[in-house]
Amino acid sequence: MIIQSSGSDLFWALDNIKVVLKPREQAANWTIIRYSGGNYILPLPYDIPKKSVQYNGPGKQLTVEKNLNTKWLFEPESELPELICSSKQTNMCATEDEECKVIALYNGAVPRQRWIFHKVH
Repeated sequence: MIIQSSGSDLFWALDNIKVVLKPREQAANWTIIRYSGGNYILPLPYDIPKKSVQYNGPGKQLTVEKNLNTKWLFEPESELPELICSSKQTNMCATEDEECKVIALYNGAVPRQRWIFHKVH
């Protein structure tokens, strides 16, 4: 699947290990692994050990690293667009910033915190 910002035509992509926003043709493909207490967001194709999206603290850019330390909560789970928030600090949510980075900010801090998941065929 690909993940789109609800506030723009930009999608989650990777710049080395950093999660950034790019046009659709440069979007990374992701999979969600549902797990007790949250969900892992993993880039495809899989690596061994698996890499997943990591929360690195308030105001910090999300990264993809070789561990499964960060689980994510999707709110609401039944409709789009959704918030993607850290299960470690549930008030910290994935946010589109003005430099096309995906960072973690307090829920409600800015309008660009909602995301749309698209299946890729």
